[in-house]
Amino acid sequence: MNPRRSQRVNIHGADPIEQAPVVLLVDDEVAVRDVLSWVIQGAGYTPITAAGPEGFEILGRHAEQVALVILDLSMHGMDGFRFPELQRAQPRLADIRTTIMSGRPLLQEEKTLLQAHEYIWKPARISELRSLITEHARPIPATHPRRVAQSA
Repeated sequence: MNPRRSQRVNIHGADPIEQAPVVLLVDDEVAVRDVLSWVIQGAGYTPITAAGPEGFEILGRHAEQVALVILDLSMHGMDGFRFPELQRAQPRLADIRTTIMSGRPLLQEEKTLLQAHEYIWKPARISELRSLITEHARPIPATHPRRVAQSA
């Protein structure tokens, strides 16, 4: 895996995968991933970002640490419809909560097909995205000590 800039955003110097819980942001636009990774980190989670196929690979490798997947609907390689279909097909991934992010309104038939926990318009407001993360991220048992930034 070739880390993107947003994957390296970590003021503690530790490997982001070693910190839990993780919010996995899957979007094919690098600029969106960079900006939203800061929002995720500000909400108290470790952001890991990737495009479609790479995002699914990361989810499979680190399922135990992923508290929430934020998934763009329209991507190249693997769109937001295929990703949750593959996720539901694997029992160890099926319970990981997924939020769909889209720049267009979704039809009720699409929502039924996607079976996401939540849907959010793109671009999302920072306060809306933070609330969504806090409300929908699943609890992750602490397997690694969380590091908290200390103020001077």
